[in-house]
Parts: sequence; structure tokens; C-alpha cells
Amino acid sequence: MKNYLFNGKSFKSACLSLLTANILFASPIVASEAQKGNEIYEINCQGCHMADGKGDQDMGMYPALSNNIKLSSASITTQIVTNGLNGMPAFREYLDDGEILEVVNYVRANFGNNFKDIARLSDIPK
Repeated sequence: MKNYLFNGKSFKSACLSLLTANILFASPIVASEAQKGNEIYEINCQGCHMADGKGDQDMGMYPALSNNIKLSSASITTQIVTNGLNGMPAFREYLDDGEILEVVNYVRANFGNNFKDIARLSDIPK
């Protein structure tokens, strides 16, 4: 088999370099979104749901977010964060739509949760 060169590198090596560059280029976008969601969580949610997302089981008031199947619906989770539920306050007054989406998507992708679909602007109740 003939070894094709691309800019002094083999085709395989060149493809690997391009793939690596693409991953490095795309990663900061994903990382910055996760970082924003984490920051919003730390400021607004962590006090009740704890740093590990396991809630305050001693008080029995703050449910665990970790490994929580109830977060499987992006739409319902977004509605709860926006309007509140039971003892949880409505964050519509404190967070803009983008921040609500960032924290919902962060929680649904962390703490043992791995829901693939993301919350979208259309999920926020008007």
C-alpha cells in the first residue's frame, strides 16, 4: 500500500492531527457551558441540594438530584426550576432564561445523571 503524505505527515497521522485540533477547538465551548451551569448551581442550588447533588437527607426537605430519574424530562425540570415546586422557590425572579437552561442542563448531565437531550428555550413556561 502506498503511503500518502500530507504536509510531510502520513495520511493517518494528518487525520489524527485534524481530529485532535477539532476536539481541542470544540472543547472550550462545551467546557464553558458546563462551567456556567456549575457556577449557577453553586450560587443558587448548592445550599439546599448540596455540592454532591445528594440533597439534605437529614432535614428531609431537599431532594437529591444525583441519579434522579425525575430529571429525565428536560421540559418538566425546566418548569420546576422556573416556577418552583412545593418548598423550592421559583427562580424566574432570579435567573434569566439562559441561566435557567444552563443550570438545568448542568444538573441533568452531572451528579450521576446522563440525560442526552437538552433543555431548550421552548421548555421555559411563559
